[in-house]
Amino acid sequence: MTSVCIYFGSSTGFTEMAAEKIYDEFSEGYCEIFNAVDDGLAVVEKFPLIIFGIPTWDYGGLQEDWQARWSEIDSLQITGKYFAVFGMGDQLGYSAWYQDAMGELHGKLIQRGGLPIGCWPNEGHQFTHSRGLTNEGDFFVGLPLDDTNQNELSATRISEWCQQLINEFYEASGVDLLT
Repeated sequence: MTSVCIYFGSSTGFTEMAAEKIYDEFSEGYCEIFNAVDDGLAVVEKFPLIIFGIPTWDYGGLQEDWQARWSEIDSLQITGKYFAVFGMGDQLGYSAWYQDAMGELHGKLIQRGGLPIGCWPNEGHQFTHSRGLTNEGDFFVGLPLDDTNQNELSATRISEWCQQLINEFYEASGVDLLT
């Protein structure tokens, strides 16, 4: 039974590589992966857990595949479904917009009735501002990755975050994604 969907957009390949690493963290047969350039957002509606991958471009902008799909979010049927978001960004080059797209997507998914899981501490990141933070500001709304400045930390963060998602999803739904 496929329970997890990974849906991402990627121009440079970094978000795609992260999506593939996340995919590898789940038991075989539990996860499917979709690229925004090929698939509309409606493919995610049949999954109880949806993981979205979105990079922030330049000054807080959306990646082009996400720009093309952005209006589809307004009709997305995800009420009562769990979701998590991971983002790619450059915390040093674009410190005032770090992970903004992740925060924008997270907000739209909540408006559609999605149930968020997978917040991540903001420790270990250097930035001046982010729309990707929770209201309290101590956590990001999802997993922030920076393969430009902290590539050596991404694999460990992904592995730890996926374990966190598995645990949070099990606690919320009773579905075990490891067996």
